[in-house]
Amino acid sequence: MNPMLKVLIDLPVLERIRHYVDLAPGEVSALGIVERDDEDLLVTDLFLPKQNCSSASTDMDQSEVAKILVDLEARGIDPRTLRLWLHSHADMDTFWSGTDTATIAGLCNDGFVLSIVTNKHGKMLARVDIFEPIRHTIDKVAVEPLFPEYGLRDACKAEIEAKVGREILPPSRSADAGGMACATSGTTSRSSGPIGSRSPAAHVPRRRRRLHCRPPGAGGDAPHGRDHRRGVPRVPRREGRPMRDEEIYTRQLGLVRSTGSRRRRSQ
Repeated sequence: MNPMLKVLIDLPVLERIRHYVDLAPGEVSALGIVERDDEDLLVTDLFLPKQNCSSASTDMDQSEVAKILVDLEARGIDPRTLRLWLHSHADMDTFWSGTDTATIAGLCNDGFVLSIVTNKHGKMLARVDIFEPIRHTIDKVAVEPLFPEYGLRDACKAEIEAKVGREILPPSRSADAGGMACATSGTTSRSSGPIGSRSPAAHVPRRRRRLHCRPPGAGGDAPHGRDHRRGVPRVPRREGRPMRDEEIYTRQLGLVRSTGSRRRRSQ
């Protein structure tokens, strides 16, 4: 059995499950017919035996279960197809309790058992327990509704072919040319992307101007070095104006020479 199998529930059965769970004062159990369809499991019928239930338990009458099996055989249905045990957790979440696991083990037969737990909020959790040739459990099996087929596919196909035409649109050269022109000129391109989008090639970041700040409370020109907040080199100033590059170089060169001369004198 494929681990990727699905459980498909017939729509009338799905509606009965919803009503049983919604109308029951507490938990409720039901049995169902399961058929194999390739690797999927189909739930085609549902039976509600007599039972005693509370807000946290459900106990089916075994004589009622035996009666369901006899009725199936009388109708020409293989009783071994009664492989679904469905029960609800009322308002609680869907999970497998220890009692659920023990009940599933007691349903051991010559093949497999499909178990579904649901609640009043519409949640469903399904598992398949295989008993032969080896014991194995496939949990969290997908559950989907089984929509009926009315044989309308061929008629719908003929109607589509007769009434729905297909028009192939040629590629827009003007849009491509406009997009290339915008990318070349550095303007915004609205033809090569969504509305209001910009072409990546057309986006040119603007160069930011770096401001040189003085320390708060400092009067006049700040000494040479780096700004104490931003680490930005300050521009040396002389007589209220920025110094030129050659003046900065001359001053630095004079400092080096004067430092060297002092070292020589000290030696």
